[in-house]
Amino acid sequence: MRGEIVVSRMNAVVDEHMRLEHMPYTLADFDSLADGWYKVVFAGEAAEVNMLSALVDKSIPLDERFRRCTFVRSSDSCFEMVPPNVNKGSGLRKLAEILKTPMSDTVAIGDYYNDIAMLDAAGYSAAVADAPAEVRAFADVSVKACLMGGVAELLESLDSLCAGYEQMKFELDAEAEE
Repeated sequence: MRGEIVVSRMNAVVDEHMRLEHMPYTLADFDSLADGWYKVVFAGEAAEVNMLSALVDKSIPLDERFRRCTFVRSSDSCFEMVPPNVNKGSGLRKLAEILKTPMSDTVAIGDYYNDIAMLDAAGYSAAVADAPAEVRAFADVSVKACLMGGVAELLESLDSLCAGYEQMKFELDAEAEE
């Protein structure tokens, strides 16, 4: 089951997410999962996830097993458990290393708490307007809300910035030739 999405308990939130994202998954008992998992997502109604989050927060100082993982909220209805030091920021750093790209040349956009490490790591970062204030605080800029074209706004601004840089470089090169 390595690399697969395994669902141990289907509910309306999980069903809707899988349907919208067109994500294939396998229904299996949680106890059947092998070692080497990447992420566990607890999904449910916001009130249920709030209770789980509060329980984990209380348990971390009391139970060493909870300190072996990192917990982060990824939406109102999802709470994630990942191995220590595994997050979108570490993933972005690893990708930049593989591509031999300086972190200062990376760009990220995020909308929720699970994006904070990535926004903090990126050379330039944006948060969508509907992200929580704590998330927006980690971004260099804020763009339109996610469903209002925030990603497109970021890409268009980067395109304009690159075009402006190319024009400036052209003008400086022309002046140097004179």
